[in-house]
Amino acid sequence: MKDVVNQYNLADRVIFAGQQDDVVPWLQAMDIFVLPSYGNEGVPQTLIQAMLCELIVVSTPVGSIAELVRHGVTGFLTPPKDSDELSCLLNRLLLNTIEKNKLQLKAENLFYLIMDLRLC
Repeated sequence: MKDVVNQYNLADRVIFAGQQDDVVPWLQAMDIFVLPSYGNEGVPQTLIQAMLCELIVVSTPVGSIAELVRHGVTGFLTPPKDSDELSCLLNRLLLNTIEKNKLQLKAENLFYLIMDLRLC
């Protein structure tokens, strides 16, 4: 990956942070959280952490991800291994800040609703 970053002259824009004990500052530095899974997943904790940090999440409907990420409501889902669709979606989100802000609120609210239901 470092070779690819250097090849495209992105070294000043890409950080390889490695293992982090405290992910919150790293998540807070992001605009969008992307988890393009293609294998079997439960509900990844990383998606929950990203939603708690009020990030828009983009993922794939594998495993139980679609239970948390509701396409167009709490985030976006793209088909697994479809880099063209993922690229189009990310471009759309980066250009449409109003839609992004609305989804951030919905994602955070859904997370708290789910947690409240599980605690009852």
